[in-house]
Amino acid sequence: MKPGLRPTLLATAVFVCAIAILFGEVWLQDPRTTVPATSRDGVSVSPNMKTDTTYVAWVIGRNAAAWLRSPHRIFQAEHCFPADNALTLSEPLLSMGLLGAPFRFLTHDPILTYNIALLLLPLLGALGMFLLISEWTGSPGAAIAAGLLYAFHEVQLGDISHPFQRDLSWMIFVLFFARRFFADGRWRDALGLAACGALQLGNSLYPVLSATFLIVALVPWLWITYGLGQLRWKPVAMILVTTLGAAVFVFAPYLEVQAASGGMTRNEHYYSELAAFLPGRKLFPGWVLLSLACAGIALPPRRSARPGIGDPRGVLVLGGVLAAWVASGPVATLIPGDPPVRLPNLYGAIAEFIPGLRSVRAVGTISAGAHWSLCILAGLGAAGLLRGLPSVQARRFAGAGLVLWVGVATLGPDWIGGTPPYRFAPLAIRPDASTLAFFEELERRGNSGPILEVPTYASVDRGPVQLGSLAFSPERVLLTSFHGRRTSACLGSYSPPERLVVGKAADRLPDPEALRDLARMGFTTLVVRHQGKPNAPVPLRRALEGLSKKGDLLRLVYATPELRAYAIAP
Repeated sequence: MKPGLRPTLLATAVFVCAIAILFGEVWLQDPRTTVPATSRDGVSVSPNMKTDTTYVAWVIGRNAAAWLRSPHRIFQAEHCFPADNALTLSEPLLSMGLLGAPFRFLTHDPILTYNIALLLLPLLGALGMFLLISEWTGSPGAAIAAGLLYAFHEVQLGDISHPFQRDLSWMIFVLFFARRFFADGRWRDALGLAACGALQLGNSLYPVLSATFLIVALVPWLWITYGLGQLRWKPVAMILVTTLGAAVFVFAPYLEVQAASGGMTRNEHYYSELAAFLPGRKLFPGWVLLSLACAGIALPPRRSARPGIGDPRGVLVLGGVLAAWVASGPVATLIPGDPPVRLPNLYGAIAEFIPGLRSVRAVGTISAGAHWSLCILAGLGAAGLLRGLPSVQARRFAGAGLVLWVGVATLGPDWIGGTPPYRFAPLAIRPDASTLAFFEELERRGNSGPILEVPTYASVDRGPVQLGSLAFSPERVLLTSFHGRRTSACLGSYSPPERLVVGKAADRLPDPEALRDLARMGFTTLVVRHQGKPNAPVPLRRALEGLSKKGDLLRLVYATPELRAYAIAP
């Protein structure tokens, strides 16, 4: 049973209103300049969160442009030159970039593109949950409530600076199309399943791992419920080939870089202990979601889902528990005490056999599968409760009340006296106009190619100047979305070996042989920052000016009070 046009439009309007409540402050300021950042008080942003927010905004805006310009080279990101496949230094975020691609084409603005993609993410998840629950239950009110609980819950959006870590929106559509495909075997459902599976693979490894443990539980249920009689080999082959091809496209560069450098490993892993799901803790689903999910489990199947759907409740519980267990790693405390009773470290056991899992830092985000399962159960429970009412009018009235109740509990808008469970802080990240104009002038003067940016450290406030440290440079990385050139500025979850090589050469400046080494690496331009933080030390600036006057190794291209660009002789 497909939802009608009117319920779908109503659901979309509700979800758009929720987005306006959450993101309105940022958009009222200027979405070309300001982005939402994770904040405890809704005002201040920690330095680490500012770095992460700026970097994620750059990746998504940059990927949107790369999909339009050269999708076959999408992993050749502009930062950390001369490292190959530099996008592998962090999460790929290919799917979010694809969401933003049409808007990058229309606006040509990477920050506005990021803000639009960020709005589309909860809208996509909410509409997916609405379509799934509507088809399974025939109850628009329950479906809208489930969409709000999934896409706008604190667990899902509380850390807006890392929107990719817990996003299983495409997995909702995977289940939607997979059930249809097992039931009817139609090509259109096979195409939807293949496309959504590929898109889920393309965002981040964290939700891919969550989805994997959910699929382990759901596929046997689909098989038992619908059998294999409706399936034909051609659409099945297409699904398998598309999924495998997407997995190779997304993860092969990571495995290649890891094999070449051996550097993509982690000594520290962050888990989510099972106690985090208890009241007052970080992952507590809230009493509204928990009560509706319990109703979904307790009510008879005929009350919760339409005939012919089957009874998915057991596998949803199994998949959610499995995701939470894996996410807890070695801190899976089942019964507190001294010593506590712990479950086996399931993640540790799996990581011994699957390459790449040792490089996963935020293992705890795999618990997103528990939230995903709870929201589907809550949709089933809400539908069951509404179906128990005596008349259509009563069900409609109660459905409207349910949506209002869930919306207030989830968003808690303060303009109605509520208490928002989480807040965003507006963060201005756009480079200043003078810096943008500087690089535009370089392009007009014919200067192109990779840039070594001096100094290469994060802040002179941290102590002695160390040109070779190549510490985090979020502003400089973000600049590449505007000037499009490769840069020595390096930022990511991992550090490429080339970072140290470039750093050692930068340490030796203004040694002429260091300039020759940089030219052999491929650098064509040296950009020196004179003012602001960080800025180049005065002796180095004077020495570079002296070399440029000789003209054999360096040639001054353009200078402003803040920046100076030299062409490096090949």
